[in-house]
Amino acid sequence: MGVLAWIVYALIGVAAGFLGGLLGIGGGIVVVPALIWTFSLQDYQNSHLMQIAIGTSLGAMVLTSASSAWAHYLQKGIYWHLFRVLFPGSLVGAVLGALLADYLPSDHLKLIFGMCECMIGMHFLMPGKLKSGTQVQSFHPLLFFCFGVAIGALSTLLGIGGGIITVPILTLFQVPIRHAIATSAALGFFNAVIGAASFLYLGLDAEVFPGAIGYLYLPAFIIIGISASLLAPYGVKKAYLWPADVLRRIFGAVLILLGLSVIFPFY
Repeated sequence: MGVLAWIVYALIGVAAGFLGGLLGIGGGIVVVPALIWTFSLQDYQNSHLMQIAIGTSLGAMVLTSASSAWAHYLQKGIYWHLFRVLFPGSLVGAVLGALLADYLPSDHLKLIFGMCECMIGMHFLMPGKLKSGTQVQSFHPLLFFCFGVAIGALSTLLGIGGGIITVPILTLFQVPIRHAIATSAALGFFNAVIGAASFLYLGLDAEVFPGAIGYLYLPAFIIIGISASLLAPYGVKKAYLWPADVLRRIFGAVLILLGLSVIFPFY
């Protein structure tokens, strides 16, 4: 694809950055299926194709989530007391998720990825299930450590950022969705760093295509990461302007569409 591939990567980054900032999801729900599609157009054949897409997504999310988290910080949207109780478990989960992703066949990862996106998307589209209101003041540390492990493991396993897990969990505890998104963005930065480093290391001995180091494909990582980080602050601004119900519907619809695109690829 040559220059066309770089343009496609830039467009992927624009979409991922905007949605990452808007929804606190790190952009991986866009990047992973888009990379699988782009790799297929370039006729890249590899038994670790899904691992490379996930590792590259996590690498790009380091830049995206840093930009998004900083913009949310400036808006004073991050609940730091929630971040502190989720953070230790998420680091443990990020390493576990990377180890599991390295072990599973690529086709199995695709199916898991698509099903998880669709189920969570349907949950967000169900009226009356997610409430925003008064923040719960008491959080059991062990419970939220376990939540953190689940967030870190699933986000790293699938390369999609912890937002699709963090935001539903926090909103179910009546954390207002904008603050849930902001807290998710901050947590997602550290998950992305640990996850990307793990994928890079675990893939060093694997046979990958040119341009990749471990499970990190450098051309896509650089272009997607830069373009996404530039758009993330714009998405954050919209998150504080658009109604919460609109954010939930967008979140759910995007997850379902992209999940189906992975389970039933159109290419």
